[in-house]
Amino acid sequence: MFSANVKILKYKEKRIFLNTSNGLWIRVSKKVSDIIGLAQKEEYTFQQLLDGLCDDEDRKYMKSIFRKMEEIGLVETSEIRRKEKRMILFEVTRRCNLHCAHCCVEAENEVDYEMSYEEVMDALGKIFVWHPKQISLTGGEPLMRGDIFEILNFLSNQYAGRITLSTNGTLIDEKNVDDLIRYVHQIDISMDGVDEETCSRIRGKGVFQKVLQTISLLHQKGYYSITLSMISDKFHGKMEKEFYRLNKELGTTPLVRSFTPSGRGKERLGLLGKDKFCSPIPTINKKVMQACSCKAGEEKFLIDYKGDIYPCQYFTEEEFCMGNIIRGTVFPVKINSCLDKVQEYFPQNYKGCYKCPVNYFCWPCPGELYLYSDQDKAEYFKNICEFQRKFLYKKIWDEEVPK
Repeated sequence: MFSANVKILKYKEKRIFLNTSNGLWIRVSKKVSDIIGLAQKEEYTFQQLLDGLCDDEDRKYMKSIFRKMEEIGLVETSEIRRKEKRMILFEVTRRCNLHCAHCCVEAENEVDYEMSYEEVMDALGKIFVWHPKQISLTGGEPLMRGDIFEILNFLSNQYAGRITLSTNGTLIDEKNVDDLIRYVHQIDISMDGVDEETCSRIRGKGVFQKVLQTISLLHQKGYYSITLSMISDKFHGKMEKEFYRLNKELGTTPLVRSFTPSGRGKERLGLLGKDKFCSPIPTINKKVMQACSCKAGEEKFLIDYKGDIYPCQYFTEEEFCMGNIIRGTVFPVKINSCLDKVQEYFPQNYKGCYKCPVNYFCWPCPGELYLYSDQDKAEYFKNICEFQRKFLYKKIWDEEVPK
């Protein structure tokens, strides 16, 4: 009955069936969990399980539970199969025309090295063998590459999956917009503000107005697959409602990203959130409370501008490097000791979290837990924990935090 991704969480007389592939879950009583577990153990069909119940009311309730479990992928039928979400983040350059205060990769106008066109082609050829569902071109600013449209043309002709582009939006103009929308399924633009004043604080003067012009140009061309993102920190958290309103007016999809204290963001921690408390994960604002479903290093990889392979954009220290795609590493990389180190920061494994009944939900991204695990961020970690626990105990288990 159960899919391969089911995890059962326990707290008092309640149980949660969690799909670790998508983070979706359902809470039931221990009694219901025991009935389902018995049916699983004895290999009963669902109809046999229903026949064994006492009355129609119980059967109606169990049918509703089963439908929900089907819906979120907890059980497999002949119609429901696990869907892989293979994804590649491909950092085609570290160069950028902006100098954002919080840039996690410390992008600059000029860098020491980036892959040649031939090396990019070679890397993409190796990636195609893995059949990823999505390839996202990132940077730096991808449009800084003079050959970016040759790369996109190659991708479009040789790759059948979804192509996305992460950009600051300032280099899209009348000269390149037609080629861009021909090749790219989705454009992700970073804004980090709701007006000139708030945006320029992070990204520089004039960026806000230029992004608005870019969005208008894309819309004039009939292109609407645009996300607009803003970081979540102490300063920006106060304007989330206004940011959602702005997206509604612009016809774009809002995305609130966690502030990550890495790169220049690590240096600017005081600017971006040091007053009192900065929550890196806006859990309480999420409509759907998803649990940790990270597949970094299994279904998701980052390839940086030098060809080094990492589990994701957060685990980019040398200890997490899984090889180099242009220096002979066979892709996809087999699970190795680097991934074992990543697993240490999954909330169910992490030394400060593994006993907590809401750990899967407090840190849905192990990479963010890793970034806040340094000893010098101990106060942040403690504040995040205390802040989240009060809300999550009630939301997840319908219980108050134990004293």
